[in-house]
Amino acid sequence: MDEEMKSLKKNDTWELVDCPPGKKTVGCRWVYTVKYKANGMIERFKARLVAKGYTQTYGIDYIETFAPVAKINTVRVLLSLAANFDWPLQQFDVKKSFLHGELSEEVYMDYPPGYEIPRLHDYRICRLKKSLYGLKQSPRVWFGKFTKSMKAFGYTQSNTDHTLFLKRQQGKIIALIVYVDDMVVTGTDPEERKALQSYLSKEFKLKDLGPLKFFLEIEVSRSSKGIFLSQKKYTLNLLKETGMTACQPADTPFEEGLKLIVEPNQIPVDKGRYQRLVGRLMYLAHTRPDLAYSLSVAARDIAHNPVQHDRTKHVEVDRFFIKDGKILELPKIRLEDQLADLLTKAVSNSCCQSFNIMPQNEKKQLVPLSDVLSNLPDSVIDDILMSLPLRDAVRTSILSKKWRYNWCRLPQLKLDQTLWETAEDLISPTIGFTNILCHFLTLHTGPITKFILDIPDIETCPNIDHLIYFLSRNGIQHLVLKPPFSSKPYKLPSSFFTCSQLRHLFLRECLIRPPPVFKGFDRLISLELIEVKISSALLGSLISHCPLLEHLVLQHDAITDHIEISAPKLRSFIFTGSIKFLHLKNAPLLSKVSYEPTEFRVKAEHDVCKIFESIPALENLCWINDCVQDVRVGPAEVIPTRLPYALHCLKRLYISGITLGEFFDVSFALCLIRSSPNLEEIEIEMYVVSDEDYFVHVPREAVDEIHASFSDMTFNHLRTIKLSNVAGAGAEMQLIKVLLA
Repeated sequence: MDEEMKSLKKNDTWELVDCPPGKKTVGCRWVYTVKYKANGMIERFKARLVAKGYTQTYGIDYIETFAPVAKINTVRVLLSLAANFDWPLQQFDVKKSFLHGELSEEVYMDYPPGYEIPRLHDYRICRLKKSLYGLKQSPRVWFGKFTKSMKAFGYTQSNTDHTLFLKRQQGKIIALIVYVDDMVVTGTDPEERKALQSYLSKEFKLKDLGPLKFFLEIEVSRSSKGIFLSQKKYTLNLLKETGMTACQPADTPFEEGLKLIVEPNQIPVDKGRYQRLVGRLMYLAHTRPDLAYSLSVAARDIAHNPVQHDRTKHVEVDRFFIKDGKILELPKIRLEDQLADLLTKAVSNSCCQSFNIMPQNEKKQLVPLSDVLSNLPDSVIDDILMSLPLRDAVRTSILSKKWRYNWCRLPQLKLDQTLWETAEDLISPTIGFTNILCHFLTLHTGPITKFILDIPDIETCPNIDHLIYFLSRNGIQHLVLKPPFSSKPYKLPSSFFTCSQLRHLFLRECLIRPPPVFKGFDRLISLELIEVKISSALLGSLISHCPLLEHLVLQHDAITDHIEISAPKLRSFIFTGSIKFLHLKNAPLLSKVSYEPTEFRVKAEHDVCKIFESIPALENLCWINDCVQDVRVGPAEVIPTRLPYALHCLKRLYISGITLGEFFDVSFALCLIRSSPNLEEIEIEMYVVSDEDYFVHVPREAVDEIHASFSDMTFNHLRTIKLSNVAGAGAEMQLIKVLLA
């Protein structure tokens, strides 16, 4: 009470005067209220001095009393805009709003009870200079004061809802709606919102309530999925007032087929109480539209009129007309899916559940406590999307607004047949791929660092030149192209050779014919060419003009000319083809090599020696004989006992597809083992054949010499020996004994 009196005196609400002749004073009293939070907890206790406005006389101490209040439809529109465009919703409260209104009428009031008139004054009554709670004109003069202040700050008052104030500048908008002393501000201009808050704080005593939580008895919860409106507190208070807090929930608001009749001995109900209850339920229908039909039935009994009108005391229906020239397409909706049934008739429980209208005890389970997916950091969302196939990444757009179209900015994408495949194969692969490609080129934004195209099953290769051009303009760094298998390989367009950021490149079934000005990719680290069409000279030039190349894969069965490879930083090399055409000219750092020869001809000792002489740093050697198609020429004697140079760096040796019962294979394997004194791991996967399939059997004397040929060697670092498909041949057993010894 003391704080209220200090505030009234500070605001210069009245002045003490003598009562003029013929004037009557308005009484006043103290009203004590308890302010609650949205969750029902007590926020604070409040005392307010209220004038006894019911003693005022029309034409003497008041004339006009009307003051507009916010329309619930306007509030819903603002909430919808905020949800769809992600506008912030800020709530403010004007403390003692009615005390700011300036009175134009002469209003005299008794001095507040419980307080004595100061001794310095002989006057006994108060002449009100500003409005006070309880006066009939207080809402009007307060709203007039607020409107005047808003217009002075450049805001425009809406003609359809006078409580709505708008300001547009530089393509941005700010909207403010006020309900008595509560106001909500939203829009796209954060600087203007701060300026408005600062201005209103100077004009009135403004309190910032933060993001909108509770407005007009409606609880507002916001997440990345949108805005959720609830009237839980309002409903619980309504149940408490009617003594129905212990009642059981019903499946539907109105029982299907029920007809209301008057019983012969029915006790009359309190008409006023019934009308107030219907009015309060009508307000609840703003968040519970399933109550509309029940309320229309209840309201008919009040009006004694079974006809529904456009305008009643509580319900306002706005009509809109479609202008000429506009085309309106109405989709067909099944009879059981008609939402209008929920508003115009009693429906079954299954119908209510189909529209997510469930009993109160079940509805509690539907309220999301937290939106975990929407609260994830952007980096985590990007990691999740990149780990998913593109088809699943696109589907994440339905999770929440934050996930919508996030896939369109993924820097790593893979286009394969899973994007258009169906269980019944209803979509042609070519048509499906063309549609996907069109959507990708239209929707994707931002850089693309990695792109994989894997469409081997399409009958004919579609035109992907525009895709290559798109990638070249968006900073592609890792490119994998696997076009369809066909007799005519895909010719790379000129835009491909402008991908200056490439660091990893994989090509299969492509025709490479670069323009004359093209030399190579300066930043390329990894190059994999599988069955590409390119001349040997051009291939060697391409590799030598990639100075940073560290990993090289060549699978090229059709090589007929010598390939000279010069790659000073090359560390890993995988080759499938005719090994006689391969020449490693400059590869000082090459440490990991995998050879899968399709033709292996040895006519003299130097044919074997020159294979390894240019790779002194070799640490890992994988020799796979599975693809050898040509018959080896030359006797086993041309294989040297050991190489003229030792492979001191070789630590791991893997040989596959050889037969240790074959003299040539045994000689080659033993040569490599004897030339590698620092081996740590040896793995030989043998190929089992019948005796008649051998070219030349290992002679008995050659088997006996195996042990003696290792007499000057000791494998001090050898830890692992693995032999697969051992047939028990003499050479196999001798080799095992030597290595174990």
